[in-house]
Amino acid sequence: MATTIICTLLSATYPKFNQYALILLGTPFLSKIILMYISLKKKDIAFKTLLQRFLFFYVTGFTVWTLDKVLCDLWLQLQIPYFHAIWHLLCSFGGVAGLALSIYVHALSRGQARTFRLKNYPEFAGFFGLPYLEHNDRES
Repeated sequence: MATTIICTLLSATYPKFNQYALILLGTPFLSKIILMYISLKKKDIAFKTLLQRFLFFYVTGFTVWTLDKVLCDLWLQLQIPYFHAIWHLLCSFGGVAGLALSIYVHALSRGQARTFRLKNYPEFAGFFGLPYLEHNDRES
């Protein structure tokens, strides 16, 4: 709680701090998830899919953000101001995947993962759809 308050105050006072704080705060979560994946003896397909989706959008978004920051003048000179919007979209998709992954990890830690089924909205979008977990009333 103290970390959240301190980071919020620093981000409001020094806006440049925000860009680094978000990455730093996300790193422990990512490390925990990767270690959990490695420790799973039986590979869980839903966990693997959510992790891959989260990593894809997280890494791609971070890469686009870096290119946006480093080459900002070039993009403006070429009249391509869209990189900033693209990384916002990628981070949004990564955030949804991260949230679904967090819920699934919580269910795994309680032995309740079988009560959830991974789905996408819209279904035809597959990997690029928004992931969500459907709760089954009875375990299968």
